[in-house]
Amino acid sequence: MTINAAQAEPPNIYKRILAVMAEVYFVQKEDRKVNKQYTFVSHDAVTAKLHPQFVKHGIVVVPSVMTWSVNGNRTEVYMSVAFVNADNPDDRITLESLGFGIDQQDKGPGKAISYAYKYALLKLFALETGDDPERDDIDHQKSLITAEQKDTIISWLQETNSDIPKFLEYMEVASVDEIPAGQYNNAIIALKSKKKQDGGST
Repeated sequence: MTINAAQAEPPNIYKRILAVMAEVYFVQKEDRKVNKQYTFVSHDAVTAKLHPQFVKHGIVVVPSVMTWSVNGNRTEVYMSVAFVNADNPDDRITLESLGFGIDQQDKGPGKAISYAYKYALLKLFALETGDDPERDDIDHQKSLITAEQKDTIISWLQETNSDIPKFLEYMEVASVDEIPAGQYNNAIIALKSKKKQDGGST
Protein backbone atom coordinates (compact mmCIF):
# COMPACT_ATOMS: atom_id res chain seq x y z
CA MET A 1 0.00 0.00 0.00
CA THR A 2 1.31 3.44 -0.90
CA ILE A 3 1.35 6.03 1.90
CA ASN A 4 0.57 9.60 0.95
CA ALA A 5 3.60 11.68 2.01
CA ALA A 6 1.41 14.69 2.82
CA GLN A 7 -0.70 12.60 5.19
CA ALA A 8 2.37 11.12 6.88
CA GLU A 9 3.99 14.50 7.51
CA PRO A 10 3.61 15.68 11.12
CA PRO A 11 1.41 18.77 11.56
CA ASN A 12 3.16 22.12 11.81
CA ILE A 13 2.96 24.32 14.91
CA TYR A 14 -0.04 26.28 13.62
CA LYS A 15 -2.05 23.12 13.06
CA ARG A 16 -1.11 21.90 16.53
CA ILE A 17 -2.25 25.16 18.08
CA LEU A 18 -5.48 24.96 16.09
CA ALA A 19 -6.01 21.40 17.37
CA VAL A 20 -5.71 22.64 20.95
CA MET A 21 -8.13 25.49 20.24
CA ALA A 22 -10.64 22.98 18.90
CA GLU A 23 -10.63 21.13 22.23
CA VAL A 24 -10.21 23.93 24.80
CA TYR A 25 -12.05 27.23 24.56
CA PHE A 26 -13.00 28.20 28.12
CA VAL A 27 -11.27 28.41 31.51
CA GLN A 28 -13.45 28.67 34.59
CA LYS A 29 -12.88 31.47 37.08
CA GLU A 30 -12.05 30.46 40.64
CA ASP A 31 -14.66 30.75 43.38
CA ARG A 32 -12.53 32.79 45.76
CA LYS A 33 -12.51 36.57 45.43
CA VAL A 34 -9.68 39.10 45.53
CA ASN A 35 -10.27 41.65 48.30
CA LYS A 36 -13.86 40.35 48.43
CA GLN A 37 -14.55 42.16 45.14
CA TYR A 38 -13.94 39.98 42.09
CA THR A 39 -13.02 36.48 40.97
CA PHE A 40 -10.30 35.68 38.48
CA VAL A 41 -8.75 32.98 36.33
CA SER A 42 -5.52 31.79 37.93
CA HIS A 43 -2.23 30.79 36.32
CA ASP A 44 -2.70 27.24 37.67
CA ALA A 45 -6.20 26.96 36.18
CA VAL A 46 -4.95 27.94 32.72
CA THR A 47 -1.89 25.68 32.77
CA ALA A 48 -3.90 22.74 34.16
CA LYS A 49 -6.34 23.11 31.28
CA LEU A 50 -3.67 23.33 28.59
CA HIS A 51 -0.92 21.02 29.85
CA PRO A 52 -2.60 17.76 28.74
CA GLN A 53 -3.26 19.32 25.33
CA PHE A 54 0.39 20.30 24.93
CA VAL A 55 1.43 16.73 25.63
CA LYS A 56 -1.25 15.30 23.36
CA HIS A 57 -0.45 17.54 20.40
CA GLY A 58 3.32 17.74 20.83
CA ILE A 59 3.76 21.38 21.79
CA VAL A 60 6.66 22.39 24.01
CA VAL A 61 6.26 25.78 25.70
CA VAL A 62 9.45 27.67 26.54
CA PRO A 63 8.99 30.87 28.58
CA SER A 64 12.01 33.16 28.92
CA VAL A 65 12.40 36.35 30.95
CA MET A 66 13.97 38.96 28.69
CA THR A 67 14.15 41.91 31.08
CA TRP A 68 13.01 42.53 34.63
CA SER A 69 13.02 45.32 37.18
CA VAL A 70 11.97 45.87 40.79
CA ASN A 71 10.51 49.10 42.10
CA GLY A 72 9.60 48.92 45.77
CA ASN A 73 7.11 46.09 46.15
CA ARG A 74 6.42 45.84 42.40
CA THR A 75 8.26 43.58 39.98
CA GLU A 76 7.97 44.00 36.22
CA VAL A 77 9.02 41.29 33.77
CA TYR A 78 9.12 41.32 29.98
CA MET A 79 8.93 37.79 28.62
CA SER A 80 9.03 35.82 25.43
CA VAL A 81 7.01 32.61 25.27
CA ALA A 82 7.93 30.17 22.51
CA PHE A 83 5.54 27.44 21.32
CA VAL A 84 7.67 24.74 19.72
CA ASN A 85 6.75 21.82 17.46
CA ALA A 86 8.11 18.80 19.33
CA ASP A 87 8.76 16.98 16.03
CA ASN A 88 10.61 19.92 14.51
CA PRO A 89 12.12 22.38 17.04
CA ASP A 90 12.81 24.90 14.27
CA ASP A 91 9.05 25.17 13.71
CA ARG A 92 7.86 27.58 16.39
CA ILE A 93 6.10 30.83 17.09
CA THR A 94 7.03 33.27 19.85
CA LEU A 95 4.86 35.74 21.73
CA GLU A 96 5.98 38.65 23.90
CA SER A 97 4.19 39.40 27.14
CA LEU A 98 4.48 41.82 30.05
CA GLY A 99 3.61 41.09 33.68
CA PHE A 100 3.55 42.90 37.00
CA GLY A 101 3.72 41.32 40.44
CA ILE A 102 3.08 43.20 43.68
CA ASP A 103 4.22 41.58 46.90
CA GLN A 104 5.61 42.88 50.20
CA GLN A 105 8.03 39.94 50.54
CA ASP A 106 9.79 37.85 47.90
CA LYS A 107 6.95 36.61 45.69
CA GLY A 108 6.84 39.58 43.30
CA PRO A 109 8.99 37.99 40.55
CA GLY A 110 6.96 34.77 40.59
CA LYS A 111 3.69 36.67 40.41
CA ALA A 112 4.93 38.81 37.52
CA ILE A 113 6.16 35.79 35.55
CA SER A 114 2.94 33.87 36.18
CA TYR A 115 0.84 36.84 35.05
CA ALA A 116 2.79 37.33 31.82
CA TYR A 117 2.81 33.61 31.02
CA LYS A 118 -0.90 33.19 31.76
CA TYR A 119 -1.94 36.00 29.42
CA ALA A 120 0.31 34.74 26.65
CA LEU A 121 -1.58 31.43 26.84
CA LEU A 122 -5.00 33.07 27.06
CA LYS A 123 -4.40 35.27 24.04
CA LEU A 124 -2.73 32.71 21.79
CA PHE A 125 -5.43 30.09 22.30
CA ALA A 126 -8.26 32.67 22.40
CA LEU A 127 -9.57 31.26 25.67
CA GLU A 128 -12.75 32.68 27.17
CA THR A 129 -12.68 33.42 30.89
CA GLY A 130 -15.94 35.22 31.50
CA ASP A 131 -14.16 38.57 31.82
CA ASP A 132 -15.24 41.60 29.81
CA PRO A 133 -12.07 43.25 28.45
CA GLU A 134 -14.04 45.98 26.67
CA ARG A 135 -15.68 47.02 29.91
CA ASP A 136 -12.31 46.92 31.67
CA ASP A 137 -10.80 49.13 28.98
CA ILE A 138 -13.53 51.69 29.49
CA ASP A 139 -12.90 51.71 33.23
CA HIS A 140 -9.17 52.15 32.71
CA GLN A 141 -9.68 55.07 30.35
CA LYS A 142 -11.09 57.06 33.26
CA SER A 143 -7.66 57.30 34.89
CA LEU A 144 -4.29 58.34 33.54
CA ILE A 145 -0.83 56.94 34.16
CA THR A 146 0.83 57.83 37.44
CA ALA A 147 3.80 60.18 37.76
CA GLU A 148 6.03 57.14 38.28
CA GLN A 149 4.72 55.47 35.12
CA LYS A 150 5.22 58.72 33.20
CA ASP A 151 8.86 58.84 34.32
CA THR A 152 9.32 55.21 33.21
CA ILE A 153 7.91 55.93 29.74
CA ILE A 154 10.04 59.06 29.35
CA SER A 155 13.11 57.07 30.39
CA TRP A 156 12.34 54.44 27.74
CA LEU A 157 11.73 57.13 25.12
CA GLN A 158 15.14 58.61 25.85
CA GLU A 159 16.90 55.24 25.99
CA THR A 160 15.46 54.15 22.64
CA ASN A 161 15.96 57.59 21.06
CA SER A 162 12.34 57.47 19.98
CA ASP A 163 10.53 59.95 17.80
CA ILE A 164 8.29 61.35 20.55
CA PRO A 165 5.63 62.97 18.29
CA LYS A 166 5.35 59.69 16.38
CA PHE A 167 5.10 57.74 19.65
CA LEU A 168 2.32 60.05 20.89
CA GLU A 169 0.52 59.62 17.57
CA TYR A 170 0.82 55.85 18.00
CA MET A 171 -0.66 56.13 21.51
CA GLU A 172 -3.36 58.55 20.19
CA VAL A 173 -2.62 61.22 22.80
CA ALA A 174 -1.26 64.76 22.73
CA SER A 175 1.28 64.28 25.53
CA VAL A 176 2.73 61.56 27.74
CA ASP A 177 0.62 62.90 30.63
CA GLU A 178 -2.55 61.96 28.73
CA ILE A 179 -1.72 58.26 28.28
CA PRO A 180 -4.55 56.25 29.91
CA ALA A 181 -3.59 53.94 32.75
CA GLY A 182 -4.99 51.01 30.77
CA GLN A 183 -2.54 51.71 27.92
CA TYR A 184 0.63 51.82 30.04
CA ASN A 185 1.55 48.18 29.38
CA ASN A 186 1.08 48.65 25.63
CA ALA A 187 3.36 51.70 25.68
CA ILE A 188 6.14 49.82 27.47
CA ILE A 189 5.82 46.78 25.19
CA ALA A 190 6.09 49.02 22.12
CA LEU A 191 9.20 50.77 23.44
CA LYS A 192 10.88 47.53 24.49
CA SER A 193 10.13 45.99 21.11
CA LYS A 194 11.76 49.01 19.49
CA LYS A 195 14.89 48.51 21.58
CA LYS A 196 15.09 44.88 20.43
CA GLN A 197 14.98 45.94 16.79
CA ASP A 198 18.32 47.78 17.07
CA GLY A 199 16.95 51.03 15.70
CA GLY A 200 13.91 52.06 13.75
CA SER A 201 11.15 54.25 15.08
CA THR A 202 8.16 53.61 17.31
